[in-house]
Amino acid sequence: MAQRRRVRRALVAVLTLVLAATMATAAGQFARADDPVKILLLLDVSGSMNEKISSGGTKLAAARTALKQVADALPDGTQVGLRVYGSEIEEPKEENPKACQDTKSVMPVGRLDRARMHRAIDSFDAVGETPISYALEQSIKDLGGQGKRVVVLVSDGEENCVPDPCPVAEKLAAAGVDLQFNAIGLDVNSKARQQLRCIVDVTDGSYYDAEDTEELTDSLQKLTKRALRPFTTSGAPIKGSLDRGEAPVAAPGQYVDSYDATAKPRYYRIERTPGSTVSAALSTVVSPFRGGFNQETWSLRLLTDDGETCTTGTSGGTASFGTSVHTASVTTAYWGFDPADRCVGEPVLLEVVRTSYQGNKATAKVELVVREDPPITNLAELPKNLTAWKGASTVPSRKSAPVVGGTAFSNAAELKPGSYRDTIAAGETLFYRIAAEPGQTIRATVDFPQPGTESAQGSVAVTPKVRLLSPIRNTIHEDSSGMVGEIEQPTRLTTGTPQLRIRNREIDIKDGETGAIGAATFGGVHYLAVALSPNLDSESGRIMPIQLNIAVDGAPAGLPVYASPSPTPEPSTAAPTDPATSPGGPGSEPTPGPTNSAGPVDPGRLEGALLGTLGLLGVLLVAGVITVLVLRRRKRPS
Repeated sequence: MAQRRRVRRALVAVLTLVLAATMATAAGQFARADDPVKILLLLDVSGSMNEKISSGGTKLAAARTALKQVADALPDGTQVGLRVYGSEIEEPKEENPKACQDTKSVMPVGRLDRARMHRAIDSFDAVGETPISYALEQSIKDLGGQGKRVVVLVSDGEENCVPDPCPVAEKLAAAGVDLQFNAIGLDVNSKARQQLRCIVDVTDGSYYDAEDTEELTDSLQKLTKRALRPFTTSGAPIKGSLDRGEAPVAAPGQYVDSYDATAKPRYYRIERTPGSTVSAALSTVVSPFRGGFNQETWSLRLLTDDGETCTTGTSGGTASFGTSVHTASVTTAYWGFDPADRCVGEPVLLEVVRTSYQGNKATAKVELVVREDPPITNLAELPKNLTAWKGASTVPSRKSAPVVGGTAFSNAAELKPGSYRDTIAAGETLFYRIAAEPGQTIRATVDFPQPGTESAQGSVAVTPKVRLLSPIRNTIHEDSSGMVGEIEQPTRLTTGTPQLRIRNREIDIKDGETGAIGAATFGGVHYLAVALSPNLDSESGRIMPIQLNIAVDGAPAGLPVYASPSPTPEPSTAAPTDPATSPGGPGSEPTPGPTNSAGPVDPGRLEGALLGTLGLLGVLLVAGVITVLVLRRRKRPS
C-alpha cells in the first residue's frame, strides 16, 4: 500500500509540475491578457491501462487519483480540459476500424471547475486501442487556434493505429507557433518511449518516465521543488527575406522569426544614423534530434548593400540529453565613428544562416534584438581602453534573499549587489539582470550547491556553468566545472567584467583576455546566465540549491555624450516596417518594450501556491551545452 501511494504521489508530482510549468511558459512572453494559457490533458485509457503496476493497483486507478489531485492543486481560473482515447470500442481495430477514432472530450477546455473535473475523471473505462495520432489531432481542435496551447499526454503504450505518430505531431506543431506537447510514459517499453519522446521533441516539450515505484519516487524527489523551465522567445513577428533587396526593415527592437534547416541566408535591413553603432543579437535553443545528438551553427554577418562584410559572429553547439541555449551577436562598435567608412556611415544588412547537422529538419524559433547607439561626441575625452584583465575575484557571501531566475533574457530576474538563493534543476538555464555603467565592474560568484544545504542524494554527474553577457548579449566571460561523484564541498564559479569603458572597443582582440575587454564596451543591463547541464540522461531534473553573490564595483565614470537621445535600455517589440513605408528615419529613438523584471520573492510562495510562483516555469530537458561565441572584426583602417 505504501508503495502504491508513492507511485500515485510521484505521478501526481510529475503531472502537476508539467501543468504548472507549461502554463507559466507563456507568462514570460508578451501575451495578450485575453489569451490565457489553455491546457488539455490527454489520457490513454486503452485496455492495457487495466494492467497492474509493480507496486499494486491498476494503471488507470493510479491515473485517476493523480488527475484528481492535480485538479485540486491547480489555481482558480486555469483553462483546462480532459480528453481520453480508447474508452468506447472494445473490439480490436481489425474487427472495428472505428476503434482508431475512439477518442472523446470528457471535459471541454474551459475555466477550472474542480467538482466537474472529478466527475469527468470517473466517467470512462479503459477498453480500447491506442490511437495517439488521431487523438492528438482532435486535441488541437479542442484547444482552438489562439494563445498558448499545451497538450499533456499520459500513455502506457505505443500507437497501434498508424506506424508512427511523430509525423502527425510534426505537422500539428508546424501549424501552431504557440503549441507545446509534453508526455509521461507510464510503465512503457522502449518503442513507446521513443514515440513519446519524438512527439515532445517537435515542440521543445518534455518527456518523463513513470515506469515503476523506484523511478517514480526518484522523479518526485527531483521535481517537487521546481520543474525544468524552457528558454522562451518573445518579440514582434518578423520574416527575414531570402532576397537582400526585399529585406524587411528591423528598427531597434526585439523580434521573433523561425528558420528551417535549409542553410539559406536570411536578410534584415537596419537603417541607421551615420556614425552610429549598430548591434544585433540572436538567441535560440538547439534541441536533440529525436532524442539523440544534435549539432547546429548559427552565423551572423553585418554587410553593406553590395555585400561587403563589416563584421561576423557565430554560435555553435550541441544537444544530447536536452536542449541548450545559444546566443550570437555582431556589432559595428569596433569600426570607430568615421561616417566615411561604409560600415559606419551607411545602412547595413543583417544576414543570418542556420546550419543544422544530423539530418535535423525541425523548424527553429529565434529571438532577434537590434540596437543602435547614436554617435558619441566626447569620445576623445573618455578613458582609453584597458590593456590587461586577469579575471574577476570571488564575491564574498552575505545573508541571502530568495529570488526566482527568469527563463529568458526578456524575463530575467533583477539582481543588485548582495547575495541571493535560488534552486536550479539539471538541464535548466536561469537568467538574471545586473545593471552597470562605464566606470563600473560586475562580479558574480555562484555556489553549486548553496553552502549549508543538501544538494541531492547520492553521487552527481553534472556540469555547472556561469556566463556574463553584455547588453548586446555577447559573452564577456564564462566559467564552468564538472561535478562527478559525491559532493564534499560546493563548486564555486566566478564570472564578471573588466571595468566597463566605451573605448574598450579599440583594443586589438587576440585572445580570451583581450576579447573580454573588447566586449566590456557597453553600459546598461548585463545578463548572468546560470546553467546546470546533466552529463547523463538520468541526471536531468536533479534539483540543486544555489547561492549567487553579486558585486558592482566603482561609480559611473567616463560616460558617453550622444549626438542624439541615448539608446533605449529596453528593446521595442513593435512590428517591423516595410522597406518602402518605414516611418522611422536614422537616429529615431526606439519605443521601449514591456519589461518583466523579477526581484527577490518569498520562498513560501514558491512551494505554497503552485502556479502563482511557478509563473515563469515550463518543462524542458536541457544538456550537453557547448556554446562558442566568436566575434570577428576586420582590421581597422589606419
